Amino acid sequence: MSESMKAHKEIYDYISTNSYKATEKSEEIFQFLTKTQFMNFFKTKISNTSASKADLSIFIVPQLTPEESQMQLMKLQLEAFLKMKGLRISSEKLKEIVESSKGNQITLMKDLFKYFMSQGESFRLCTVVLKEVMSQVANSLKTKADYNTVTTSSGETVVKESEKIEDLNDFKSKNPVFYL
Repeated sequence: MSESMKAHKEIYDYISTNSYKATEKSEEIFQFLTKTQFMNFFKTKISNTSASKADLSIFIVPQLTPEESQMQLMKLQLEAFLKMKGLRISSEKLKEIVESSKGNQITLMKDLFKYFMSQGESFRLCTVVLKEVMSQVANSLKTKADYNTVTTSSGETVVKESEKIEDLNDFKSKNPVFYL
C-alpha cells in the first residue's frame, strides 16, 4: 500500500470512528488557511473547470445491503413508471408490494394486478404493461436490424447479405467467440 493510501486510510479511520485529533501539523495548516486561499485551491485543484484538476477519492460505505438497495431502486422505478402512466398507488402500498415480492417479478406483477383490480384499474394496468412490452420488443427488433447493416466508405448504410452456414465445425472455428 502506498504512503498516500496509508495516510488516507489513517485519516478515514480517525474520522469514521469519531476519534480524529488535530495534530500540530494539521492545526498549523488550518490556522493560517484563509477563505481566499481555500477558494483558490478549490478552483485550481478540485473544480471540474480547472486545467490542473487533481483526482479525489472518497470512500463511502453504503447503509443499505445490495438487496435493500435493489428493492428501493425497483420501487422508485415502478413508482415513476406507474405515475407517468396515470396509475395511482401510494408510496407505502407500493413499498409493501415490492418488499413482499422479494425480487420475484411474477409475484410482483400478481400483487400489482391484485391491487389495481381492487381499484377497478386492472384492465388499464394490463394495457399499459402490454404497450411497454411491445415497445421493448419493437426496440429490440430495431436494434437487431442495426446489426445487419454496414456503413460503406462513402457513408451509405446498406443491409448485409445473410450468410448461409454450410459447415457448423467450420463456422465454429472461424467464430470462436461464440464457443468459448
